This record gives sequence, structure tokens and C-alpha cells, in this order.
Amino acid sequence: MSKANTVCVDFDWTLCSNDSFGKPNKEMVELVKELFKERYEIVIYTSRPNDGEFSWESKKFGGHIDVIRGPTSIEKWLKKHKLDSYIKHIYYDKPEAVMYVDDRAFRYDSVRLNIPCKGLHTDLLLESIKDESMRLLK
Repeated sequence: MSKANTVCVDFDWTLCSNDSFGKPNKEMVELVKELFKERYEIVIYTSRPNDGEFSWESKKFGGHIDVIRGPTSIEKWLKKHKLDSYIKHIYYDKPEAVMYVDDRAFRYDSVRLNIPCKGLHTDLLLESIKDESMRLLK
């Protein structure tokens, strides 16, 4: 997994319209599909507990341990809404990425503070992700 082509999307109140496994957020679904077309790896990151059944077998993946297990509630939700083919992984921590899309985020660095924009259009967000990817690849 390369930081320059990975986009992390929060689950509750971001990809999912609430925290009760409700309907998908249409704008986020559009963004995920566009990112997928542009060959980004889309991963979900969440603070929701992992409720899958674990086995003792595991494999190393990009610095994380990816445990072989039964499907989680998030995986079932993705499959139900036909979004599972767009998502590379689900993390219950915060992996490296070019961008994090989250309902409770703002960007801070030592030069500027970017306050989150409600209703940011998908095309503007996609353009920001591409710009940041190019900056990381330099």
C-alpha cells in the first residue's frame, strides 16, 4: 500500500449516512467510485470495534497484521450496498494515506489551518487528492 495512492474513508457518518448501518452517503459513494476509476486504493478506517470472528492464521500486510477472519458488520454492509469491490481493506486504526475523508476532520500543518467544508463537491475533493498525490510523489 503506497501512501501516494491510498485514500482512507471513515465509515460512520461519512460513507454510511449514520452510525446505525443506514443508507450509503450518495456523495461519498460517487467519490469512492471516481477514486476507484482513477486507480486509487480506497480503504475504510474506523474506530468502530472489529466484530469479525478471528482465526489464528494471519499474514503481514504493509506494516499491519491482516488477520484471516469471518466477515464483519462493515463488510456485510458493503456487500449489501454493492460497494465491497471498491474497498481494498478495512482498518481499525489509522493507516498511511494521501487523504483522509472523515466527518469530524480538519487539516492542520504548520503553514495553514483548513477548516472543513460541509458539502464539498466530489470533483473538488478528487482534484485535491490528485494534487496531494503528485506532491507526495515528487
